This record gives sequence, structure tokens and C-alpha cells, in this order.
Amino acid sequence: MRTTVDISPDLLDRIRKLADDEGVSFKEALSRVITRGLTVKASEERPPLNLPTFNVGFDRYFDLRRINQVHADEDTAAFVKKFYPNEQQP
Repeated sequence: MRTTVDISPDLLDRIRKLADDEGVSFKEALSRVITRGLTVKASEERPPLNLPTFNVGFDRYFDLRRINQVHADEDTAAFVKKFYPNEQQP
């Protein structure tokens, strides 16, 4: 079956190199790449990622229970600065 697709230049070069390396036509190399991509199930191939966490002492400098209030204050200050530039900041 004949169809037209847009392939990025770097991917096109990689498929051409694969075709040269394997001694097959571009069409065959592209078919193999697509077949491999459709056969591999990424969610089954990768184990879950478990990374260690470390307490770096952030809570010494900032009260994490107030983080939403701090963000709201920063948003309000940015809004006032943008839309009311002549107002004095508290």
C-alpha cells in the first residue's frame, strides 16, 4: 500500500542508515522500525521508578503549611504590579 507521511530529517537519516547497515531497502527498514515500535509495550517493559528521598531541611527556612498563602500573596503582588503600576506595594 502506498501512502505519504512527513518524517523529520533526523529520523529520515536514522532510517536510511539502518537500511544501509542491514542491507535492505528504505521501505523494508521503515517497515521494520514501525513493526518494532508497535510490538513493544512500553508500560510492560519498564519497571516502576523508585527513587530515594532525602530531608534537606527545607522546613527550617519555610513553613510548608503556609505555602498556599505565600503563593496567593505572590500572585496578588504580581497582579497589582502589572495592572496598577503606580500603586505603592505594602
